[in-house]
Amino acid sequence: MSKESKLGCGFPNAMFRNMPAFYKIPQTCTVVLHHNRNEVPMLRAKFPNMRILMRAYTPNWTREPAVAWARSIAQWMNELRQFGVVDVTFANEQNLVVEGHPDGAPYQGTEYPPQSVYENIRDWNLDVIQELRIQIPWAVIHFPALSQGHSDDSNDVGYVGFEILRPAVEACDVLDVHTYY
Repeated sequence: MSKESKLGCGFPNAMFRNMPAFYKIPQTCTVVLHHNRNEVPMLRAKFPNMRILMRAYTPNWTREPAVAWARSIAQWMNELRQFGVVDVTFANEQNLVVEGHPDGAPYQGTEYPPQSVYENIRDWNLDVIQELRIQIPWAVIHFPALSQGHSDDSNDVGYVGFEILRPAVEACDVLDVHTYY
């Protein structure tokens, strides 16, 4: 089995960044927030073979009805399909309080959210994934990356977040991770 090497950096979340410098980086993949999806045609023109992951971002996923969110994502993905965008992730670091769960872990530190946070993530994500499979069956669905160090991948406080999330992770095509140094 051959493996592809991909090199890329996240498309700037805010357009005030140095875009000429971004476009000079030789890259084969990137992540674009749905707020910046209007930049995809230019991105595709500059990098015709680039793999583009659209990250749909909501600052408070617990208040977002899962099916309605999935339908919004499907509309955006249908618009981007003509530019070869098939990869999508529907949230970000859902185990953090700043990403929308009132009981999530703080942004910094190693405090642990209650087990119910991971149960809520699993249930909401399964609803989103199920609707995405109906609306955009051609899409490659990525399980959103979690913030590390919050009992997500080891039994720090009596549970392992990824074990709770297993059904939702397995319903996706790709498991996204964030690598922090």
